[in-house]
Amino acid sequence: MIRIAFTREGIDALERERYNHRNPKAQRRREVLYLKGLGQPNNQIKESCGISGPTLAGYLKLYRDGGIETLKECAMRAVAVSRRPTYERLKVGSKTILHTRLPRHRKKLNV
Repeated sequence: MIRIAFTREGIDALERERYNHRNPKAQRRREVLYLKGLGQPNNQIKESCGISGPTLAGYLKLYRDGGIETLKECAMRAVAVSRRPTYERLKVGSKTILHTRLPRHRKKLNV
């Protein structure tokens, strides 16, 4: 079991930031750590947040090793990765269309 000593300032920061991030994964990380800081047992946190044991352990290790700053850095990398376009080749009749999925809109290009 990973033991972390949460400070009152750390818990307050997690409480403020757990809903104020545009990335849902970053929000979930903060929620998990906030609940852990309040003293909830791991099984209850896993159940209420819908995460696995290894995921919970990973979040706790991130916080233990680097604090909330490490969580912020990971969240910024996750946002950057989520903005990369995803390409799919779709067969429409005799044509193949390269379909680009972007986070906020869709765009189709003929190939």
